[in-house]
Amino acid sequence: MEDLMIGSVVVAALILGITQFLKDRLYLEGNAVIVLVAVLGIVFGGLSVAITGGYIPPEIAKWVETIVGSIASVLSAMGYYGLAKFLASKD
Repeated sequence: MEDLMIGSVVVAALILGITQFLKDRLYLEGNAVIVLVAVLGIVFGGLSVAITGGYIPPEIAKWVETIVGSIASVLSAMGYYGLAKFLASKD
């Protein structure tokens, strides 16, 4: 399960989604975006390695996976909403 919820591809997608969200909301640009991506990479990459390596107890790992999965769901919904809004404005 951890490979599905917090694997490399999901981590990369989460980092992109969270970065874009925060960049738009906080008007970040330049080095601030680079620092944000680095911090998110360390956090989510570290969680992925910790879960896969068994450094986080299974009881806690389930909560981490739930939170990461929830964030991914929210970002997906926001992306689909943005796409639908963009496509509707094309008419």
